[in-house]
Amino acid sequence: MLCLAHTINFAAKKAREIQEVNSLLIKMRKLVGYFHHSCLGKAALEARQRQRENPVKGLIADFKTRWKSSLQVMERFL
Repeated sequence: MLCLAHTINFAAKKAREIQEVNSLLIKMRKLVGYFHHSCLGKAALEARQRQRENPVKGLIADFKTRWKSSLQVMERFL
């Protein structure tokens, strides 16, 4: 019998095997990488957030071994 944490981890791992989900995560990782490595890109993102009167938040990088980080990446993009 699996505990809840292992069950969630297993479900998240299976979800990442779905082509559409995996493709979306790959695109998000590329965008996060760009904004983490580009001072101009980061400044433009922050300026756009201020312009739209949204809270200024950076993007979150995910780790394949941490299912919650993938969830946080997707939530931040939304």
